[in-house]
Amino acid sequence: MAPRWQWIDIEDEADWLGEVDVETFPTLGVAAGGRLRFAGPVAPQADTLRRLLRATLAPGGAEAAVADAALLALAARLPQRAADTV
Repeated sequence: MAPRWQWIDIEDEADWLGEVDVETFPTLGVAAGGRLRFAGPVAPQADTLRRLLRATLAPGGAEAAVADAALLALAARLPQRAADTV
């Protein structure tokens, strides 16, 4: 199955984000299978993004060491959001 990408504009969809507080732009969240793989600010450079995505989405890629319950809850909701937008 091909990856699904979702753009969430934090100003237009603040209610959907719940308690997630984004303080730095650009911020990227990567989730797969309802699990958070990465969350944090990323330099706006294509090579940096490619490396990050390869590392986080590779088979056996590690989950993010994030204790933020709001981010973990957001990652768990993403599959439902994808289903609602199809």
